Amino acid sequence: MAWPEGSKSVLIKSLGKNSSHYKKEIKQVEWLETQDSLSFEQNDKGLKIAFPDKAPLFPFAVVLKITG
Repeated sequence: MAWPEGSKSVLIKSLGKNSSHYKKEIKQVEWLETQDSLSFEQNDKGLKIAFPDKAPLFPFAVVLKITG
C-alpha cells in the first residue's frame, strides 16, 4: 500500500450540503495523525477533502475529525 501520486483528495458524498444524512455546514476537517487542518469544499456533490503531498506515517489508516 502506498500514498497515491497526483491528486490526493477524497469526496464523501453523504456529507454534501443537501444531504439527508447530515444537515449542518462543515466548519473544519482535521487530520488526526498530524493535527493539521485540511482544505475542504462542501457542495451539493459532497464534502471534498484535499490531503497534503506528504505521505502519512501509517498510510493504511487515515483518520479525520470532521466538525460541523
